[in-house]
Amino acid sequence: MKYTPSINIAQTTFNPAGYIVTQNALGVIGNIVDSFNAGVHSFNIIGSYGTGKSNFILALEHGLQKGSKLITNKGQFNGFIKFRFEKIVGDYASLQKVLAEHLFPTNASDNLFENLRLYFKQAEKREEFVVLVIDEFGKLLEYAAKNTPERELYLLQKFTEFINDERRNAILITTLHQNFNSYARTLTESQRNEWTKVKGRFKEIVFNEPVEQLLYLASKRIEKLQREVINQNFEHIYNLAITSKFASSSITYDTALSLYPLDLFAAQALTLSIQRYGQNERTLFSFLEATGQGSLLTFKESIDTTYSLADVYDYDIYNFYSYLSEVNSDSAAWTSIRVGLERVESLFEGRIAVEAIKLIKTIGMLNLFGKAGVQLNKEDLSAYAKFALGISAPEYIIELLTQHKIIRYATYKSQYILFEGTDVNIEGELLKAAGIVPRSRDVVEKLVACFNLPTEFANASYFRKGTPRYFKYEISDQPIISQPQGEIDGYINLIFNESLTLENLKQHSAGVKEAILYAYFKKANQIIDHVWQLDKLAYVQKDVDSKDNVAQKEIKALIAHEQNLLNASVLNTLFNFNEDVEWVYRGEVIDISSKAMFNKWLSTISNDVYSDTPIFINEMVNKHKPSSAMSIARVNFLTHLLENGANANLGFEDGKFPPEKTIYLTLLHNTGIHRRIGREYILDAPIDESFLPLWNACENFLESSKEKPRKLGELIKVGSIIYIP
Repeated sequence: MKYTPSINIAQTTFNPAGYIVTQNALGVIGNIVDSFNAGVHSFNIIGSYGTGKSNFILALEHGLQKGSKLITNKGQFNGFIKFRFEKIVGDYASLQKVLAEHLFPTNASDNLFENLRLYFKQAEKREEFVVLVIDEFGKLLEYAAKNTPERELYLLQKFTEFINDERRNAILITTLHQNFNSYARTLTESQRNEWTKVKGRFKEIVFNEPVEQLLYLASKRIEKLQREVINQNFEHIYNLAITSKFASSSITYDTALSLYPLDLFAAQALTLSIQRYGQNERTLFSFLEATGQGSLLTFKESIDTTYSLADVYDYDIYNFYSYLSEVNSDSAAWTSIRVGLERVESLFEGRIAVEAIKLIKTIGMLNLFGKAGVQLNKEDLSAYAKFALGISAPEYIIELLTQHKIIRYATYKSQYILFEGTDVNIEGELLKAAGIVPRSRDVVEKLVACFNLPTEFANASYFRKGTPRYFKYEISDQPIISQPQGEIDGYINLIFNESLTLENLKQHSAGVKEAILYAYFKKANQIIDHVWQLDKLAYVQKDVDSKDNVAQKEIKALIAHEQNLLNASVLNTLFNFNEDVEWVYRGEVIDISSKAMFNKWLSTISNDVYSDTPIFINEMVNKHKPSSAMSIARVNFLTHLLENGANANLGFEDGKFPPEKTIYLTLLHNTGIHRRIGREYILDAPIDESFLPLWNACENFLESSKEKPRKLGELIKVGSIIYIP
């Protein structure tokens, strides 16, 4: 099979001899057959780049038309034995245009479904079952999201309904690189609802091809280099990888031979590390094409060396240093390797140090990428060290490292581990804890303890009216109804509740008059799972011997990693303003897709709720707690008001502007409350209309006090009722 990191299903010829039938492929076929017999005809296969989705489609076509291990019974599709494959590579265009160009390029009407009925009628006459495949389906979805979405979504919905007709002898298979909803981020709420309807017409199947298939593809690329195998023990290394269960027995020696100078241990670890840390499966092929430090193309093999596990360690450190430097699920293992290397460098010199370093790296890689059940004793490790690492006397180096307690043979694992390892099976202990520690839905207190969220400030409202408006985050499992207290003017209520529906929240918020913006987390179950995992880790941490420093260290790293995941689930979701959070205000879902839009809504809410707030631009005074200097100025201002109320400017000297005069100018002079009428200066109703609601409230309060005495504190409450800070 010709190597290519990306297959065009409409142009590539399938080579059955080069295709490995994996459990993943069989599982996908089984899922399609079972779902078809249950009435589902439309399938969406989701998998990352380079995982083999397109090659699987070609294998499916070959199996249905000619028979293969992938399809042993073709009669599972309504008894048909003849199949017609229509293979379409998606394009950034309308679905109608793409289908018309491929299915009926000539003599077709403008009515898509009339053309489709005619097409399937002709297929029935030929006694053919139609398999319609649209690879790169995401391009059509991108087009649909950006070009008359209503029309395109309606067309998609009607098309899938047409295919899903139980009488239709056909299936539709589409492939995507990411989740269906990922393409709907720019749509409105109503459009997203329609998008969800379309998604519901498809049966989603996750496609994650295992290492064996990726290694085969890599081998076809490497064999083009035509490097002569000069390592006479290369087959021994292959057998060791298979018998130790480090690599799958489904990988043939011919495939391993084509990977040379990569030995099978290194190839397996390299592929897994790239998948785990590289975030993109295509980087495996980038590695094959790369030149420079640590690359395969510049590697100089010898009769007793290969591109080994030690070389993979160097490659990972060089290429994924940033990721590996951060806390992740493998942090403890990478730290153990680093500590082991540092100890070797401090204890040994010369050739012994060089060979010991290779062994430490090798053992570290075996521990990191070996599955449960891998067995590699001293004899096996020595063989690998001799044939792949070029160590002439590996038994001596292993013994030396054991004596210095840098490595040890873990009987429970049947392999060598770095001494930073532990006999405590953390995963096993977590499984036990799952049966003891309850998965509580009441996670509010724990989430509050985890996060220290900032107070948000409504910028536009402040610039317009001069009154600062602060919104506080409140975490709860039920929507709150709280009157803001103190300097807090509103709340951003983060709700985590698996049982609460969006509709219930909308109904609740419709009657809320306070300044509350609700954030509804749609994936609350995932966040609750993270909290549960932290609870289990805390239980295991208490249960494990406190003197087992290594186990305690690993548990602490796992706790830190889980906390990072929790932070990502909450904070990234919250502050990236993605589709996993619905924002609700007064019974309506509102569109917030950026920080700027979020802050704009805080100002809108402030203006709605605090509509009677006067425009008072004086940042030194218009705040909840003025400075001590301004407090003194306020006293001086009141003194001038009482003693000089009948004088111009309250008796303040011209040309001088003490703080108390600034208060007078902004509060009384500019608003017209203190003004000249005839020959006198009096206090009267403000000319500035924004102050009238406050003025009238105060007048009404004073009028009511004629009937019975009222305390001044009640006037403050009146101000709160009309939303004055």
